[in-house]
Amino acid sequence: MSLPSGRDGDAIDSVKMLQEPVPIIGTGEWNDFQCYNFKNTNKQGLQIGDIILVREGRKPLALCKVTSESFTDPIFESKYINRHYRYVQLLSWYNDTKAFPQPQGTRSRRKMYFSSAHFF
Repeated sequence: MSLPSGRDGDAIDSVKMLQEPVPIIGTGEWNDFQCYNFKNTNKQGLQIGDIILVREGRKPLALCKVTSESFTDPIFESKYINRHYRYVQLLSWYNDTKAFPQPQGTRSRRKMYFSSAHFF
């Protein structure tokens, strides 16, 4: 979310997206699995009800539940540069300093166990 145009492009504050009246996550437009998974083009990507860890790189931000299909919105695009969005329910902010492994791509399934002390 924080690099909607890729590593050499503009950076945005992902926290602001999660602080919208109805929180959102987003991605740019790429011809790759990362974008296909976000939009669920291949029907094996993000699903409504999935619980996701929203990160900026290795820095965890929050646990969220996906509540919508992918959509575009010109107002969000002018604010956040991303092209595709999903509404999410913010479950908990991350409040620890530990980084997480950097997976390749937008979506990586992991079995992780979190102590309630890490989120508030």
